[in-house]
Amino acid sequence: MPGSHRMLSREEKLIHDNLMKMGNIAAKELENAMAALMAQNPELAQSVVDSDSQLNALHRIVENECLSTLALRQPMANDLRDVVGSLQVAGEIERIGDHAKDIAKIVLAMDPSDFSGPMTQISRMGDLSCKMLEQAMEAVSNKDASLARLAADEDKQMDELDEEAVS
Repeated sequence: MPGSHRMLSREEKLIHDNLMKMGNIAAKELENAMAALMAQNPELAQSVVDSDSQLNALHRIVENECLSTLALRQPMANDLRDVVGSLQVAGEIERIGDHAKDIAKIVLAMDPSDFSGPMTQISRMGDLSCKMLEQAMEAVSNKDASLARLAADEDKQMDELDEEAVS
């Protein structure tokens, strides 16, 4: 079965590489959406909306790669956890892209003359979101559970910023 394991390793590498591409696209979308919001830049916001289809397409590719690997290779133990985990991570990255697109759509719908709100907290939330995504992607890339927990722990700070913004 050594040949079978090598084939699985190649497939896992392809999935991993596409996950990293997804993470890079989502990070760029999030950064651009926040920059568009802070600068009230409709052109940048529109570029985020337009680029979301690229992330969605890559998500479908990763899903298909994972499902194909599960069906054809029937991975076990760590390999199974890696493939199923990749499937879950891909879904979460795609959701981040959707949130970035939603922020960009808000920018497109806003009246620039009525630009108000808790922008300091929102800016800090954007910075923290980008940091958390970067940590999460590094954790996935290096299979580092402690870094993943560190990124998850930042969620408490995000909740506090959210509470400040709405109060």
